[in-house]
Amino acid sequence: MSSIRKGFPLAVIFLLFFTPLLNAQTEPPVKAGEIITDAPPPDPSSPPAMLRAIEQRKSELDKRAQALDQKEERLRLMEQEIGRMLKKQTEVREALEEKEKKRKQEEDKQVGRLAKMYEAMPPEEAAARIEKLDESLALTLLGKIKEKSAAQILTGLNPTKAAKLTEKLARSPRE
Repeated sequence: MSSIRKGFPLAVIFLLFFTPLLNAQTEPPVKAGEIITDAPPPDPSSPPAMLRAIEQRKSELDKRAQALDQKEERLRLMEQEIGRMLKKQTEVREALEEKEKKRKQEEDKQVGRLAKMYEAMPPEEAAARIEKLDESLALTLLGKIKEKSAAQILTGLNPTKAAKLTEKLARSPRE
């Protein structure tokens, strides 16, 4: 028991001396070039802090506005490009339609000349030639030939082919 009493004052002294050191809050180490101040951090509701916050928010909004302006410019350029592409596509389509119209007119003129030639032939010779033609061309020619000549040519055709052509001529509009 005497050894406990001898160590007791030493323990009390240790606790009295080191307890404040153990309870003290440790501060982060000071960085090189940093000024050590004991001033409290600035109050966020103070006018200078509010001004800094407003300036920071203004800066963020300016950046967003600039980004939106850039996007609007890109969209405007894209709209212009799409407009040019649509105009070109329309021009190409119109050119193709015009070309097709001319081709159709030329084809109609050619078929008209052929129809006149078949009308001028004896019906038996015209029938022999139409017999060998593609069905589509034969229908077109018979549609352009005068009805009296077409009837004479049909009588000279093979009865099966004549029936087939007659049936299809009945379904198609007369030109």
